[in-house]
Amino acid sequence: FSSPKLTESVADFMQRKIVEEGVFADGIDVTAEQPHTYHQAYQEYCALLEDLLSAFLTAENIPENEAAILCNRFQLVAGTEYEEFLELVESFANLRRRRSEAEPEQS
Repeated sequence: FSSPKLTESVADFMQRKIVEEGVFADGIDVTAEQPHTYHQAYQEYCALLEDLLSAFLTAENIPENEAAILCNRFQLVAGTEYEEFLELVESFANLRRRRSEAEPEQS
C-alpha cells in the first residue's frame, strides 16, 4: 500500500492545504489548542486515506475481514492519529521550506 498513487495523493493534499489554502500558515504547536481548520483538514486526510485503502483492497481483491490485519501490519491506523497527522504536516512544511531556500533566486 505504499504505491506512488498514495505518495502522490498525500503530497498533493499537503500542497493544497499548506500552500494553496494556507491552512497551516501560522505553523503548528502541538501543545497548544488547535484551530478548527486543522481538524477539518485532518478529517479530509482520513477520508483520502480511506478512499485510497478501499480502492487498493478492491483492486487486490482483499476481503474486508483481512483489511484490519493489513492496516495493523502496515501501521495505517497510526497514520490516521491526529498528532501523527500534525507531525506529517510539519515535516512536509519543513521539507518544502528547505527546498525553497535551496532554490537559486531567479532574476
